[in-house]
Amino acid sequence: DLNDDVWDFVFLNGPAPVGSKIPTATLEKMRQEFRFWYPMDLRVSGKDLIQNHLTMSLYNHACVWKDEPELWPKSMFCNGWLLVNNEKMSKSKGNFFTLDDIMQKYSADAVRLAMANSGDTLEPANFDETVCNKAILGQAVFLDTMKALVSGSEPLEDGKPDARFVDRWFANELNRLISEARGHYESMFYREALRTAYFEFTSAFDQYKDICKASKGTPNKALAMRYLEWQMIILSPICPHF
Repeated sequence: DLNDDVWDFVFLNGPAPVGSKIPTATLEKMRQEFRFWYPMDLRVSGKDLIQNHLTMSLYNHACVWKDEPELWPKSMFCNGWLLVNNEKMSKSKGNFFTLDDIMQKYSADAVRLAMANSGDTLEPANFDETVCNKAILGQAVFLDTMKALVSGSEPLEDGKPDARFVDRWFANELNRLISEARGHYESMFYREALRTAYFEFTSAFDQYKDICKASKGTPNKALAMRYLEWQMIILSPICPHF
């Protein structure tokens, strides 16, 4: 029943197939599903496949849908190979991890953060287990900070969030980091996104607290709550369970 007319109907918007026992409603659903999911917005693969699989994928799409270039792949992204603790993964060395094993050991978010930190280019990315440990500690510190700010155990100002120069500086710094992180995410530079959305975001709040303390003041409550909310949102593509 899967003759050429059926495939033409599903993939090429051809006329209804003749001689197929497949119900028309089923064929319509098949074509609908194809048109819904195509074209593929992004194809991610290893750099070793650039000269074969990925190139042939472009050729095949251009051949099959020569009159519908809108169905060709929209973008492709390639990455290098993965090292573990600066060594090539090998079962003989005992440094080979399955996803389940590594997540059971460190948690999903810690692994995702370490993966994002491993590299963005075609050069080999290095998955460093020490980064996983630091990620867990960093998440614990952030949780303690959040509890202290929300519970009121850390004193905060109740005034307007733009009353002081340091408040306006901090608010602007959050906006700048959000904009910069978004650009990195859209370019799929996840290590740079992590640097901006996590390390620099946290550093900005620490600096804000230090400046407030030096001037005998405390952080503004509205800005502190904004920092907590935005930190979780901007980091969520990397650490969705944060």
